[in-house]
Amino acid sequence: MGKIKNQLYEKLKHEKLHFSLFDPENLTPEQASDLAKKVTEFGTDAIMVGGSTATNVDLVTKAIREATKLPIILFPNSANGLSKYADAVFFMSLLNSNKRDYLIGEQVKGAPIIFEHNIEPIPMGYIVINTGEPTAVEKIAQIQRLTKEEVVNYALSAEYFGMNFVYLEAGSGAMRSVPDDIISAVKQKINIPLIVGGGINGPVTAIKKLDAGADIIDTGTVIERSYGKAAEIIDAVKKYKIKK
Repeated sequence: MGKIKNQLYEKLKHEKLHFSLFDPENLTPEQASDLAKKVTEFGTDAIMVGGSTATNVDLVTKAIREATKLPIILFPNSANGLSKYADAVFFMSLLNSNKRDYLIGEQVKGAPIIFEHNIEPIPMGYIVINTGEPTAVEKIAQIQRLTKEEVVNYALSAEYFGMNFVYLEAGSGAMRSVPDDIISAVKQKINIPLIVGGGINGPVTAIKKLDAGADIIDTGTVIERSYGKAAEIIDAVKKYKIKK
């Protein structure tokens, strides 16, 4: 218990991290294998597997497992998004969802599967930030739109519940990223690592999120579309100098 989480926490003492998010709905196992090899070469720190649906999760995760030694962390939309081929799972509650399933229902269904396959659970508070037109996750999970102050309070609640990470996401394919002032406001109050994802389409945006207080940058859609962009973003994150 805690091996992957502890590895990430140890690395975060010295550097910012990058996670690559693979959506099994968008990738064949062959494409996932090729992409896994590429992002490993570029220097990403972990591969997350998940999306708005639960299609091809097992096949894609198995292909990734065979292509890299990087930690594979599931980012499931439901209990159906679990796979025995992963190292860990973000055992998350979508805190600003108006649907019970995303707060606790799917977690209850998934818990025995996680236990059976000895997948490491990493508790995480997941908060979706609206940045414009509703994304798929907003529609599916009936997301409650929050003020900056409410986002901070949700993040604090995640920490007080004992969760290991807070994840602020604009949603897969979002046109705009999580606002920097929201990231800064959250980071000023919480003591657990902050992951930021969604709408990060290049190294300049990634650096802005790190400057605002993100500990981990997560990119998905952009790395599926362009190896070049993936390399640029990962390189920018890995070269980022933490301000003392």
